[in-house]
Amino acid sequence: MNSASIVKKGLFALIAIVVAVVAVVISMAFFSPAVVAEEEEEIRYTDAVMLSRDSDSVVSEYVNYSSMTITDEVKIAKKVACYVTELANACGPIAASNMVAYYDITYTDLIPNFNPILYMDRYKSSDYAEADAVINTMYSNMRCNQIQNGVSEPDYHSGFTAYVQSKGYSISYPQLVSNGSLDIAALKAQLNSGHPVSLFCLGGAIVQINSYNSNTLLLTNIKFTSNHIAAVYGYQEYTFTMSDGSTRVDRFVMVSTGWLSPSYAYIALDGSTYIKSATAAVIG
Repeated sequence: MNSASIVKKGLFALIAIVVAVVAVVISMAFFSPAVVAEEEEEIRYTDAVMLSRDSDSVVSEYVNYSSMTITDEVKIAKKVACYVTELANACGPIAASNMVAYYDITYTDLIPNFNPILYMDRYKSSDYAEADAVINTMYSNMRCNQIQNGVSEPDYHSGFTAYVQSKGYSISYPQLVSNGSLDIAALKAQLNSGHPVSLFCLGGAIVQINSYNSNTLLLTNIKFTSNHIAAVYGYQEYTFTMSDGSTRVDRFVMVSTGWLSPSYAYIALDGSTYIKSATAAVIG
């Protein structure tokens, strides 16, 4: 074979390599963005940042009625705890710790050598070393603030599971959101079985319900802007007969907020708070 043929074959080979490389580059340019676009960005729960208490962030609604009845109510046997912490972005660890304190009444090794109840249905505060240790362990287990601020839902469940299993118990998380909506019947069934629920919220409002006078209910909506996890311990449904004879129905979940104040409140199930996920915590 002469030198001209060798050069010619080498040139063809080089051209083939260049064409292959160009094809790969074009494929990546056209197809990779589409794949990436389909992947949902991981949601982080960083605690509810409450807006300053001004007219824009606190909305007061006065519901004037002829009659009012709580037409449905389902609660676990006792409220969950209402712990707080100075740790940053800790709504996930707090929600899980609040539920651990509730379950420790039955499964006493969840918090060894500690009775979480102060008296009746009032819990000891997180100032107690044993309660604070639960929060710190959850914070570490959930990798809170280790990768990014807050926790993801998978890390929340993984860290919660690690804590419960380390104490010799098991835990499962039935999902209560179906097709983008909270399944109220499934929620009530879990609460009726004594299982508190982790509520994963993407912004919204904490609601305080107070009687204003004999025929007026005051609903105070305290808006929060960031993603938040709250521990649910109950469900309530209010049915109002209005002065014009019409009927209004309001539905709420009862939550331990993770805030110092209000420590216990409500979240309305009217769409004002976007509930991304809700999982029952079933320990046994």
